[in-house]
Amino acid sequence: MHRLCIVLFCCFVLLIHGRLPRSIQRTPAHAAAINQLRPRQAADHDDAAFVFPAAAGCAPRNGPSCRYISPFPPRHRPSTALSDSESSVSPTPVAVKASTPPQSVSPLALVYMAMMLGSWLGGAYLLQGLQTATGAASTFQRPFFLTWVTQVAFSGMLVLQKLRTRGEGSVAAADDRPLTTEERVGRLLLVPRRVVRQVRLGRLVTLSSILLLYRWLWTLSLQETAVSLNTALFNSHVFMVFLLSAIFLNERVTAVKLLAVVCGSLGVLYMTGLKGVLGALLPFGARAAGAGASIGSCSLRGCLLTILSAVAYSVYAIAYKQWVPAELTLDVVAGQGTTALTALPLFPLLHATSVERLALPPIPSLMPLAALAVGGLAYYLFYSLALSQASPLFVAIGQMLILPVAALIDTCVKDVRPSSDELIGAGLILLAFGGLAGGGKGKKED
Repeated sequence: MHRLCIVLFCCFVLLIHGRLPRSIQRTPAHAAAINQLRPRQAADHDDAAFVFPAAAGCAPRNGPSCRYISPFPPRHRPSTALSDSESSVSPTPVAVKASTPPQSVSPLALVYMAMMLGSWLGGAYLLQGLQTATGAASTFQRPFFLTWVTQVAFSGMLVLQKLRTRGEGSVAAADDRPLTTEERVGRLLLVPRRVVRQVRLGRLVTLSSILLLYRWLWTLSLQETAVSLNTALFNSHVFMVFLLSAIFLNERVTAVKLLAVVCGSLGVLYMTGLKGVLGALLPFGARAAGAGASIGSCSLRGCLLTILSAVAYSVYAIAYKQWVPAELTLDVVAGQGTTALTALPLFPLLHATSVERLALPPIPSLMPLAALAVGGLAYYLFYSLALSQASPLFVAIGQMLILPVAALIDTCVKDVRPSSDELIGAGLILLAFGGLAGGGKGKKED
């Protein structure tokens, strides 16, 4: 058993060390620098595909200049025009088809994902410690209120955004165009004007609502399912993200991605107790024969809530990737906090229907609540940044690393010896993540 774990770990190291460094050597900026120095010779470069227009409509002097069409974005596109001799080389277009290099995982995405995992684990251990110290672990059970407060805390990013854009005041003041109705509503919700124009306020409110729904359903499911079973069911979102990415983001379905999804899901099942999870899924509301002590009972309602939260999470990840530009990540995170104020009318409705009675948290619960808000803000900030640099599938696979990292911390700090199933599960998750990263499939393929 231990030999199998060693083999899986070695495969993970070989994938990362042998394939990832080669995939990040060539970048669009590197290709653009070559093109600026050698505009014509760059046609032979494997990162370029140039199309030269016909020279019939180009005057040799003092006329419209002939330029080539580059596949790079405008900020990387060379601005060098063809010379007189080059403009008369051939009267017909010449296209050079380039061999596309393998898509690479952005190193910045790996950094954001590492900070995302660290913020999740740090917030979880901090919350556990505060609850133990104050005795407020179960004194305040208001799932929707807790979810709403932690999401409104995202608006704390407005302070950082104000400091970051302090030098852009003159540029904003120069925009004297009249405000539209949508921009006026966005100003009331403290949403920047550029977000309303590029993302649209309706889409921002939709993202905020889906995020609030997913987190509320997941919090409710924790009350009716064991943590291990909840984790195993919720990680089914990887399959949903995989399918939705192929449909809406036009990502190719490859064997590497499919194997990574299957391998990572099996790793989660092993780490959460494979026999217990599979046994608890069948007799709802009763303890399964042979189920582990960590699984306990399972209700049909709890399992359905977990699956629905996974569906909402998958839709959120795909919609965020499709609607939000990378440069507006911080603004959108803050906007999801301010637009959560639109959910205030739900509190009297939930109170009237006895779904959740309206009440304020007691004083002992304030510190754990503040820690939960700060941890949630840090996690979703780095999650959004990682999502702006990598594909939703790669980020979803990366979230599975929380389980082996938490097991490693427990082994080092609490001296808890992992079982053979946990070692196999950790190896499978590392192999899935390493295969997806080493295979250069982290970015969305065009």
